[in-house]
Amino acid sequence: MEGTFRFQVGDEEFDATPGTSVLVPRGTPHTWANVGPNTGRMLFIFTPGGIEDFFPEISRHSLEEIVQIAADNDTVIIGPPMVVE
Repeated sequence: MEGTFRFQVGDEEFDATPGTSVLVPRGTPHTWANVGPNTGRMLFIFTPGGIEDFFPEISRHSLEEIVQIAADNDTVIIGPPMVVE
């Protein structure tokens, strides 16, 4: 991880910095936002695999289309992105 990100995993909200690992159990609502002054980077590991095409695919679509693509990948979008003030 590079940078600082704020995560919400279930009811818990916390900041993550380099060296932090974040575990999101299957079926747990979660979101994150970059709260650092610069662009950040994260490494995601999904087990089991199978979602590797999801993120490149959604980058080319509207929100309405993304909701359907997510559903096709057994993922439910339950709210807007996290807003950090």
